Amino acid sequence: MCKSATLILDWRDRNTDFVSNAMFPRALPPPGRYTFGKNTYRQFTQIQIIQTRRTKMINKLAFRPTEGRWDRLLEQLSISEMQIALVVTGGGIGTISHCLRRPGASLNFVEAVVPYSRLATQRYLGFEPTEGYASQHTATALAQVAHSRATSLSEKDRRFFGIALTATLPTKPDGAEANSVQNCCVHVASHNAQSRRGWSLQFTGEQSDRDIAESIAEQMFLIALHDSLYQSGITVDTDPLLPLHSVGLQVSMTHAVDDLGA
Repeated sequence: MCKSATLILDWRDRNTDFVSNAMFPRALPPPGRYTFGKNTYRQFTQIQIIQTRRTKMINKLAFRPTEGRWDRLLEQLSISEMQIALVVTGGGIGTISHCLRRPGASLNFVEAVVPYSRLATQRYLGFEPTEGYASQHTATALAQVAHSRATSLSEKDRRFFGIALTATLPTKPDGAEANSVQNCCVHVASHNAQSRRGWSLQFTGEQSDRDIAESIAEQMFLIALHDSLYQSGITVDTDPLLPLHSVGLQVSMTHAVDDLGA
């Protein structure tokens, strides 16, 4: 008879396919204290180690920004009749420097606002967000206000856009280990007189991934800018989605509403 051994299970993701061909063909048991035979204990421990290593490898952010994509989009923007008001609530703040550091940026950008605190965001919107400060709903509302401000702050007859970015990125965890995995999200939205768009991305990262996560948020802004150029009849031979998709980051388009003024 095999000796028994006790194992404390702590499966964070039980929807794994690593055990489909192993000794547990069905769903794993819930977390808890279980007693297995000696051989079973060893096999289960091996599967657990494989799953843990695979999860860590998948979650490690591998995105690398490319300045060339910014250059091409901003070059096309400079010859357009577009005027944009930006609003970024904190994460992805490098977006503003990318947009404003080039000569002649004031021809296309009327303002860039950073309502960093919750109270600042409330005052910018005129109300308290009901679905969280880093959410697609809030990004959409921010873009709508930004569009209104772009229209009111310009003396020229242009095509006005409001583009908003709100995000939750890896930060110093409160009361947790510095390398703990955190759930992150980035939401961008654009708004003009005829349409509104929204895109969202969710991923995980550690505090050490902050710089990469910032670049991911900035890349998400490029998606909204690229789409705004397209709506203005300008085609750019670069797809800002590709760098994200190439490293397994899947962006979802949350809404696309046209003819708002109809």
